[in-house]
Amino acid sequence: MRRTNATAAAKTARSESPRRARPRAVARPPGPTRRGRSGNALAASEERDASSARKAILDATVEALEHKGESTIRISEIARKAGVAVGLIYYHFTDREGLVSAAQIERMLRTPVDDVNLLDATVRLTDDPGQFASMIARILCTAISADRAAQRLDRVAILGASKGRPAFTASLGRAISAQTDRLAEIVAASRDRGMVDPAVDVRAFAILVQAMSIGLVIADLDEKPTDRRRLLDVFLRSLVGFAGPAASKVVVKSPLGQGRRKVAPATRRGR
Repeated sequence: MRRTNATAAAKTARSESPRRARPRAVARPPGPTRRGRSGNALAASEERDASSARKAILDATVEALEHKGESTIRISEIARKAGVAVGLIYYHFTDREGLVSAAQIERMLRTPVDDVNLLDATVRLTDDPGQFASMIARILCTAISADRAAQRLDRVAILGASKGRPAFTASLGRAISAQTDRLAEIVAASRDRGMVDPAVDVRAFAILVQAMSIGLVIADLDEKPTDRRRLLDVFLRSLVGFAGPAASKVVVKSPLGQGRRKVAPATRRGR
């Protein structure tokens, strides 16, 4: 009986005594854990894989367009050539029209992008007006070459193919606008160095340069071909009129050996 009473008293005492609160877990500051680093690496890897897959799909579609035309494009065939699942094409391009439009825009801008990159490098490489003019002449010489006739015709055909396709037209417009913006920035950098007349609107100039390139399809189709040296001479004469103060006394030597063109001062137009 005493043992029982003692046990009961001990339980009562324990129940009436204040309980110790359990220590709360201290929150650790966020930091790079092994799991976090692995997650970031996985996300980066997936992003690279997605970009690589998209490029493979576009490359396969561009190749099919160049060899067989739009009407032959089949999603399943493109997936097979690109080595991807069909669902991945729908993930990146929504539908067949989205895929074809993206591939056509890729074809439209692929060569001009290379030219713009070369022009950008030229502007960054030299401050010497003579060297700058010579490098521009060489870029222009390549751009007007007969070797690019097929590419120019393709670009005109792609512009025509956008008719009656609002989504394609909108996407193409955005891509061309972005390219024009970049070219205008390069022209602005040239203007800031005195190579281009300060009064010239750089975006209008960028549009003119692109129009000259596409317009050469007329020369490509002409039954009475014009000598490329003469074409280059006319193009150089046209661009000479936009020369800025730093380039006003530069003599431009044609890469094709068609003589030399002196860059006229910008003030000759009455400014």
